[in-house]
Amino acid sequence: MEKPKTPRPSEVLIPRPLVIVDTPGFFNLATSSIMFDHVLEQESHLAAIQLGSAIHADSLKIRTETTSSIQLRIRVETEALNECAFRIEITPLHILCESSTAEGIWHAVQILRQLAMTYGNNIPCCTICDGPHYGYRGLMLDCSRHYFSSDFITSLIDMISMLRMNRFHWHLTDDQGWRFPVKTFPNLEDVGAWRSENSLRVGGVYSHKEIQDIVAYAQKRHVMVIPEIDMPGHTTAALAAYPDLGCTKGPYHVPTTWGIFEDVLCAGSNHIIRFMEETYGELANCFTSAYVHIGGDECPTVRWKSCTACNELMHRERLRNIESIQGWFTRQAINIISGLNKKAIAWDEVLESIDPERDTNKLTIMAWRGHKRCQKAVSAGFDVISSLKDDGCYLDYRHTADRHERGNIGITTVRQSYDFSPMKPEDSVYQEQFIGGQGNLWTEYITDPEEAQYMLFPRLCAISEALWLPVEKKDYDSFVRRWHHHAKRLEALNIRYYQGEL
Repeated sequence: MEKPKTPRPSEVLIPRPLVIVDTPGFFNLATSSIMFDHVLEQESHLAAIQLGSAIHADSLKIRTETTSSIQLRIRVETEALNECAFRIEITPLHILCESSTAEGIWHAVQILRQLAMTYGNNIPCCTICDGPHYGYRGLMLDCSRHYFSSDFITSLIDMISMLRMNRFHWHLTDDQGWRFPVKTFPNLEDVGAWRSENSLRVGGVYSHKEIQDIVAYAQKRHVMVIPEIDMPGHTTAALAAYPDLGCTKGPYHVPTTWGIFEDVLCAGSNHIIRFMEETYGELANCFTSAYVHIGGDECPTVRWKSCTACNELMHRERLRNIESIQGWFTRQAINIISGLNKKAIAWDEVLESIDPERDTNKLTIMAWRGHKRCQKAVSAGFDVISSLKDDGCYLDYRHTADRHERGNIGITTVRQSYDFSPMKPEDSVYQEQFIGGQGNLWTEYITDPEEAQYMLFPRLCAISEALWLPVEKKDYDSFVRRWHHHAKRLEALNIRYYQGEL
């Protein structure tokens, strides 16, 4: 019986590199050592650990000799492709990784890691020239509806890093739980972080140290952690902690059901600006990211309409109507975030109530309700991040129409996730404003890490390639073949995944 042919590097990597040429020979990883340019010390030490682990060995040795067999080098010439471009040359004698940036080198290391996990000590030779099509390639995890441990979050960051993704959007607050402690508002932690389910106290909050450790872990892997504090809607947990922030003054309770709730933050509250300033200010001290997500989605106006304080604010601020209070809230948040030397991100609902001439340089739109929202955002001058619910980005949806398949109300197939593209051909004039996209994992019906992993993979792998490659380079049949090799890598890391029809 004929022995199965060993797949080549071009047949196993996700995302597939832009250019990869398989060449003869093998490089022996077990006897190798790493040498690096001085600015790459962090990347080199992590590479030594990851590559050693991939072949079930101790960390590879770090050496200063120029004869070291794995070399990580900064080379300005790679900027010709883009700032995160890199080049890998694997021969029987050495591995050379070159990029103009440390992030590019890190992406090269992740390719080596995938190869080592697939082939072990003997890595087939090849030459790779690569770089991302979109600069923003992310995943959102909702930790409000269900709380996930710091260990799970760091493992997830490691997984997206291996897929050469670089943004982790952390949804920290919603109606069902407030997960970020604010020192001057301690009831957010004591009351807002918890709900009662079947006589059990369910929830949790992340300490500042846990958050800072997660941010540091991600930074080492060139992943930016973007926190989201959702306002003015989806804030029932905050109102349960501080009823004076609401229009009716309560009483409020942290909900145990899902949906959109009529109780939202009161624009006329005497404490609302202080609450926003101190919450976002403390957030900025914990997170090093250039962005803060301010929410802005699904905010009913029914409470504002009957609220004396909100009506007084509307007249005082000369707002056109009650609906304009959403724009007022957004502008307060934008100004606070801008004063903290960060840029705000908001869901696409805010487009209906803000002034593009005033806000385009301070705000990025995250579109979820359809591509027309993307087009509206870029035509108004905003940068846009696409995470469209019907275009393969909502990873809490079921994998198939099978009624036994777990997940939320919709369907997102692996093919839909792979075919996702933030920009359509007709959008080419706005190319620079389409900065990227992300998958979203809402967790109303996802209660533990194993379920989360099942919902994420392989659809997150498909999104990673959709954002890495230009449309003309994508090949779904090739992706499916390569996925089976990546699945084995996930198994080696004890990561669960969907095993049904692709």
